[in-house]
Amino acid sequence: MKIAFCTSIILVMMLPIIPANVLSQEKKIDELAWLAGSWKSQSEGELVEELWSAPKNGIMLGLNRTILKSEKVFLEYLRIVERDNELVYIASPG
Repeated sequence: MKIAFCTSIILVMMLPIIPANVLSQEKKIDELAWLAGSWKSQSEGELVEELWSAPKNGIMLGLNRTILKSEKVFLEYLRIVERDNELVYIASPG
């Protein structure tokens, strides 16, 4: 399992704040192929896991599961899509 989870999350979280003209000129979803697979981070009793599909037809699908020390579980459905020559990150609570 890949441990570099935090780096990927930071990149994905930055997508909405990167100027659209930079994304449209320099990035296409195929360049995020390295994100595909499973990612895991664990610290101080908190477990965070993400699964990402490979890019296909302008979309990547992801699933996030976070388990807190209290054993409370949070789920999110994730997407990165190409829309009007821009990359858009969409998170929906589960």
